[in-house]
Amino acid sequence: MAPAAPPAVSPDAKTGGATWNPPAAASGPVSIVFSSADRRIYVYRNGVEIGRAAIGGADAGRSYGNHVYSALDEANPDGSHRWNALGSLDGGAAPDITELRKRLEIPPDFLAHLRESVTPGTTLVLTDQPVNDTVQSGPGFNVLDAGAQ
Repeated sequence: MAPAAPPAVSPDAKTGGATWNPPAAASGPVSIVFSSADRRIYVYRNGVEIGRAAIGGADAGRSYGNHVYSALDEANPDGSHRWNALGSLDGGAAPDITELRKRLEIPPDFLAHLRESVTPGTTLVLTDQPVNDTVQSGPGFNVLDAGAQ
């Protein structure tokens, strides 16, 4: 028997303003953006926002630089995924995502949904920049396309 799905997340005081709406984009690649400037995590599927949550903790607003990671086909004992640092836009060392997660406060229901959405190859962007409509790509935007010739 499959484990019960976590309850749907909607904005209220208990979730710290988290939203989760996967029907907004039912399929496509998942990308996660952690903005230390906004102190938020944004989740996109096929370029459409399907979730966001406020992040707390002493390290939430700290400057980390700008880094890109890809989810590996491995999980930690707690169910979190392992990540491969792909690059840094400012030349600094990429923070260890597993260690960073331990120092942040993320609404538990949102985190459960997020973990279910991560598959090998999911992209995670860690940035000091704010996220707004002028920095988002539209639906169908792909950096890599496995089917391209």
